[in-house]
Amino acid sequence: MPLAPASTHPMSSTSLRLASDRVRAQSASLGLLDKQARELEEARVHALAAFDAARRELDDITAARDQVLEQCRLVANTRELDIRAIHSHAMARLPLELLRAVFIEAAHDADPDLSFVDGECDMERSAVPFILSSVCRGWRKLAHECQAMWTYIAMPPQEGENEQWKQAHLARLRSSLMRSGCAPLDVIVGPPNILSDVVSG
Repeated sequence: MPLAPASTHPMSSTSLRLASDRVRAQSASLGLLDKQARELEEARVHALAAFDAARRELDDITAARDQVLEQCRLVANTRELDIRAIHSHAMARLPLELLRAVFIEAAHDADPDLSFVDGECDMERSAVPFILSSVCRGWRKLAHECQAMWTYIAMPPQEGENEQWKQAHLARLRSSLMRSGCAPLDVIVGPPNILSDVVSG
């Protein structure tokens, strides 16, 4: 803001005294303000230094955290592999009769009625024998010899499905029928044309 030009009119003694008092007060205020400005600038410099230090500390902490998380991931993966190895070893030492009983239990629901709600197929249950038989050669041989595993026969409605999907489910149905042997069956099939396809095949 530009300063107003000084008055060229002569000042009375009273006006001169008042002006002098104002100048002294203003000079004192300027001194205080200048001191505050220097103190604030010094505080700002310290704050910037503290901020930079805090940012470096945050970066170090973040890097350390990421390293710990990576170690956790590696340890968790190693532990999972060890657990699988232990389970595999334990399962390999099970007597075949006990392993067969485990297979049968896994392939059957605790409550078979739940599989027939509104005529819906329990595809997860029907997939269990195929999953167990795909683990290893020994399990596949045992599963194929265990007729009681294959007694749940499910074929969902196939409207809107492609031919490859239909053929895959028909092949699974034929496999279940063949491997179930003479064991009693729980059967859920889709529309009659699907069953006729299986019978005709």
